Amino acid sequence: MEIRPRPKSFLFSPISVPIALLCVCILAYGLLLPSMGFYWDDWPWIWIAHVKGSQSLLEVDRLHRPLSGLILWLGSLLAGENPLGWQLLTFSFRWLSGVTLWWFLRKIWPKRDERILWVVLLFLVYPGFTHQYVSVNTSRHILPLALFFLSLGMMIWAIRYKKRYGLLTLTSLFLGMITLLSTEYYYGLELLRPIFIWLVLDTQDKDFKGRFKQAIKHWLPYAVIFVLSLIHI
Repeated sequence: MEIRPRPKSFLFSPISVPIALLCVCILAYGLLLPSMGFYWDDWPWIWIAHVKGSQSLLEVDRLHRPLSGLILWLGSLLAGENPLGWQLLTFSFRWLSGVTLWWFLRKIWPKRDERILWVVLLFLVYPGFTHQYVSVNTSRHILPLALFFLSLGMMIWAIRYKKRYGLLTLTSLFLGMITLLSTEYYYGLELLRPIFIWLVLDTQDKDFKGRFKQAIKHWLPYAVIFVLSLIHI
C-alpha cells in the first residue's frame, strides 16, 4: 500500500504548530525543570509573599509598573512557594509567547506558513534572553510579551475584518495597555505597531496618501495609550 505524505496544510495547522512549539520548548527549557529552584530576584518576591501574604505582591513596582505585581500575585496563587510550580508557570508563558507570535504573524502573512514557523522557532530558542530560569521574576515579563503579540494580532484582525472592528480594536487596546503597564521592556516593540498597520494596508490601498491617512487613523488610539504610559512612568 502506498503511503502518501500528509498535506502541507496539516503541518502548519492550528493544532500541529502549537504542539511542535511545545516540543521545542520542552527540549530547550523543560528537561531540567524538576531540578531547578528559585534564583536572583525570585527570592525577594517569595519572601514578601511568605511573610506578608500573596496580596502584598500587588504592591511590587506599583509606581512605575502598576500591573507587574498583579502578575506576581496571580502566580503566587497558582504556584505558592513551590519552585517547580513557578518554573512550569513561566515555561507555559514562554510557550504561549511563541504561539501568539505565530498567530499574529499569520494575520499579516497568511500564505507564508513555513517562513513564519522558522521565525517563531528562532524566537523561542534565540539566546538573547537568558533569564528563563529566574521563574518568578521572569513571569511578569514573559506573560506581557504574549499579551502584546495578542494585541497586535487583534489589531490586524480588526483592520482586515471590519465587521467586528470596534470589539477587536477595544480588545487589542486593552491587551496593549496591560503590556505597557506591566513592563517597560516592550516599549520599543510598541513603536513598530504603525509599521505592521502599514503592511496590512498595503494589500488594501495602493494609494500612498490614502494609505498614510488610514495608518494614522488606525494607530492613533494606540499612540494615545503609549504616550499616557510614558507620562505615567
